[in-house]
Amino acid sequence: MGVSVQGKSKIESAVGKPGFLGFSKVHSFTFLEEGIIPLASKYSLELILESERMAETFRLHLRFTGVQSFELHEFGGGWTQIMGFDIVDVSDRQWDKIKFEVIDYEDQRLSFFCETVEVLAVVKVE
Repeated sequence: MGVSVQGKSKIESAVGKPGFLGFSKVHSFTFLEEGIIPLASKYSLELILESERMAETFRLHLRFTGVQSFELHEFGGGWTQIMGFDIVDVSDRQWDKIKFEVIDYEDQRLSFFCETVEVLAVVKVE
């Protein structure tokens, strides 16, 4: 993960290594409207990914704001995984209020653009 994400250091502090590798099981996601301004509503997404293939289980809590072009494929019906989760800095494209692209480069289950990304917490599951 080479992009500058607010709270990114929380991942390394909790699990001992940086980045999203190892967090692939979708625990939950919530898609929310941020305000009710006619023709100008914004959306946010809160996503919780659970670790796999680690000695201990952790949950990574993420918040994305200003979500646009949201696409979701093959979710539900059992254990849902995002095996190729990545966040790409697209700020150099100079798109209005778009700084990141969030993708699943393995199975294309999830993709969207957003204005901000924040690691809210990394919590050990007891």
